[in-house]
Amino acid sequence: MPTRRSCSFCGNEIEPGTGKMFIRKDGTVFLFCSHKCQANMLKLGRVPRWTPWTQAFRRAAGRVVAEEAVTVAEEAPAPEALAVQIAIETPKGKDIPSDLSDLIDKRLGPDLSRGDLERQYSDFVASNAFRTSIVGWSKKKHGAKPVTRIDKAEFLAWKDSPEGRRTFKSWLDGRWQEVKGRKREPAEEEEAPAPTARKAKRVASANRPRKRRRPLRPRGRRRRGPDVAERTFVLLKPDAVQRGLIGEIVCRFERRGLKVTALKLVRVSRSLGESYYAEHKGKAFFEPLMTYIAAGPVVAMVLEGDGAVAAVRKMMGKTNSAEAEPGTIRGDLALTIGRNVIHGSDSAESAKREIPLFFKPEEIHAYARIDEAWLRE
Repeated sequence: MPTRRSCSFCGNEIEPGTGKMFIRKDGTVFLFCSHKCQANMLKLGRVPRWTPWTQAFRRAAGRVVAEEAVTVAEEAPAPEALAVQIAIETPKGKDIPSDLSDLIDKRLGPDLSRGDLERQYSDFVASNAFRTSIVGWSKKKHGAKPVTRIDKAEFLAWKDSPEGRRTFKSWLDGRWQEVKGRKREPAEEEEAPAPTARKAKRVASANRPRKRRRPLRPRGRRRRGPDVAERTFVLLKPDAVQRGLIGEIVCRFERRGLKVTALKLVRVSRSLGESYYAEHKGKAFFEPLMTYIAAGPVVAMVLEGDGAVAAVRKMMGKTNSAEAEPGTIRGDLALTIGRNVIHGSDSAESAKREIPLFFKPEEIHAYARIDEAWLRE
């Protein structure tokens, strides 16, 4: 006679030759009577008790069939009496179900030997919880027929049922508490031998609070803060902006190791231009210079680095682009003195005067670049 099994979701019996089986990676086996039950449990994560068309819902609502009500009303006999009255055949040795052995090894292991697995499995089938569960499940399945023997096939069917999975999981949790969750009692701890004088001194030094070590810094000049490095002011004139040279010029400065701490695109007003070129006021080229500097937007920036003023002046080249050496910014990107694309402070004092004309203090950002340690010896 073929074994009848119940659906893991709705609880209805599955007709022989029908239904679906689903096995998870942890070895848990689910049996479903239809695709609907499989989707509700595995994909949608629904609980049978709260789904109206399942037996669990009907039992919770009090709509239990007559034979189930009779079974529940009966007083369960003592586990010792069940053990005497009913013989239970369980697989042994190599016939132990692989899903049970895998769960035992995963929960109580890992890498348990075969002997340890069989010993844990024997403890499970000898437990009162197992006998009470499988006998009650078998009586419920057979109805009014008396149960005197449970064979291996019926054991396997119980193992795959929700009742069997719940009982086995509960036993595994309890055994885990015994095997792994138990803390070592103080009485069980071995008395440690008295430490020698040398060892006691080493332990005392290890327990002594240690001073916090500062992170290692590359050797060289000690830096007390971001304001130690020299700052200089650079202005990319309207012809540099119109010719699309902003990126190339900034890239040259950054490749040299100078750090950009402030940068903005602005238009120079008449009053700002007069303040900026105050030292040229009254000269013949002052008015053409005002017209040129206000002809379009300019890029103002603050560069920071060791010897920033001298480094920028050398990279710019001579004021007259026709005399600037190849490799400098004016020697490579300009032709005449009237359109020499860039201005840079000629001294640290000039930089301190020019920077406040274009930037507020909060617009200049102090930060550390990750390559600064590799720019100095």
